[in-house]
Amino acid sequence: MAFDIGDLDSLILHLDAGTITGLSDGDYVGSWTDQSTTGATLTADEGEEAIYVSSAINSLPAVEFDGYYARLYSSTDYPSDVANLGIVAVTKLNTKKNYNGFFAFDSASPASDHQKISLWGSSGNDTYLYTLAGYTRITEDLTVGWQIVTYVLGQNTMFSRHDGETRTSANSPPPGTWADNLSPTVGHVGLSGSFLDGQIAELVVFGETQLSESLYVEGELAAKYAISLQADHPFAGGAPADGPGGSGGGGGIQIARGMHGGMRG
Repeated sequence: MAFDIGDLDSLILHLDAGTITGLSDGDYVGSWTDQSTTGATLTADEGEEAIYVSSAINSLPAVEFDGYYARLYSSTDYPSDVANLGIVAVTKLNTKKNYNGFFAFDSASPASDHQKISLWGSSGNDTYLYTLAGYTRITEDLTVGWQIVTYVLGQNTMFSRHDGETRTSANSPPPGTWADNLSPTVGHVGLSGSFLDGQIAELVVFGETQLSESLYVEGELAAKYAISLQADHPFAGGAPADGPGGSGGGGGIQIARGMHGGMRG
């Protein structure tokens, strides 16, 4: 059975612009339904709607955030008591600015005082990954076009990959497992001026149980959106034929290939 993101045992949140119906190019996006088993709908307050882009990448749609007001959130509690949280997004920035925040789990929605798990920001030519443990400079220009960005945040590891290549890897102070009963916000993370100026076609959040599920998600999304992965990526030649456990989802495999910059966990 071919791999499908929905088959991941560890899937926590899955937003796909292609599942949004009834909108035309340029319409306001007032809601975005989670495709995971949680099935919650993220909504926007009046005046904070995002914009629907009907053909953004590989003739597929995306949701555009204006960098000033747009955000969607859910008050639904999401259990996320996992050791390593994986976040993979198909995205691009429109401009570089401080705190281009794209996603947060917080104890209140929309994210209020500070991100609980992740913030992706840009200041000048530098991009930073923010977590509970602090931040790591990635130095990556995400305005050059559509990319697959991956973050894994956990007890013993913190790293990012862009288009399948690891750009940063660092041991962070172990925060323990992520707390239960957090709520998601997309397009903003609660810091001053932290609204996203860019587009998101798809966002997948999951428990990275074997530090390998993200490779499968990257392979699936790269094939879907016609994004080239690094040559040494296990799915650079095409989408995964089966899941991490050998068929469908769940299980997890150990990574056999070497990662740029190393990976610890």
